[in-house]
Amino acid sequence: LQPKAPPPTGTFAVSSPRPTYAGCAVGGALVFVYAALGVLVAVGPAGALVGLTWLVSEPRGTGHEMKLDSGDVEIPASSVSVYEAIFRRRNVKELTGEAVPRETLERLFSAAIWAPNHRLTEPTRFFVVEKDGPMRMRIAELAWQTKYDEVTNPNPEQKRRSADETRDRVLSAPAMVYVYSVPGLIAEITRENYASSCCAVQNMALAAVAEGLHLGWTTGSLTRIPSLAGILGADDAWTMVGAVFLGQAVEMPTTQRTPHSETVTWLE
Repeated sequence: LQPKAPPPTGTFAVSSPRPTYAGCAVGGALVFVYAALGVLVAVGPAGALVGLTWLVSEPRGTGHEMKLDSGDVEIPASSVSVYEAIFRRRNVKELTGEAVPRETLERLFSAAIWAPNHRLTEPTRFFVVEKDGPMRMRIAELAWQTKYDEVTNPNPEQKRRSADETRDRVLSAPAMVYVYSVPGLIAEITRENYASSCCAVQNMALAAVAEGLHLGWTTGSLTRIPSLAGILGADDAWTMVGAVFLGQAVEMPTTQRTPHSETVTWLE
């Protein structure tokens, strides 16, 4: 882009592991490098588009060159319908010790990344904490202390009991995943990214039903472990979406919902 304006009068950029865009003020125009789309855009004082050029191709979101085409995705076979998965899905806390094969988790992640995603920012990041590994052990001990400190009941025995339950849940879960959402340059994109990451977890939950599994999604004390992002290798600026546990349900919980007729307004 050859700007038809005086030299830049100000610059700005995104401080992020994977910036969405950066730009500078060129006279009365704003020049944006929109990395997510691979374009350079100049916008005039009145918002008019005054320049557009394609940059060297840079993949969106993750920074990897390989992209999956929606027409070429291999869809896993399942006898479970979408409606069945929706109505049978439950947020399950107690799981059996039966292992979840890695290939099954891979299928759940493959479903997760196809969540709705405005601007195709691909913001969701997953951190699998493998069972019986040193990281799982470390998280369990840190989770114990975090829960103990957060319990408001002053009774030490109650505090220990709650902390023990949290630690045991971490240690016993067949599969455990932390989910983060990468923020955008502006609040609007950050909100959209977080919504997309929540949809990704829902995709995992529905795919889990198709696999004969269930998912527990928590945003409690396990997500408030001090320095957790650094321990996992995540960026401190990323938004925590939750800790996810996967496995066979010990017992299927029941729940209730208000009929949709009481929550839907039809407008003419």
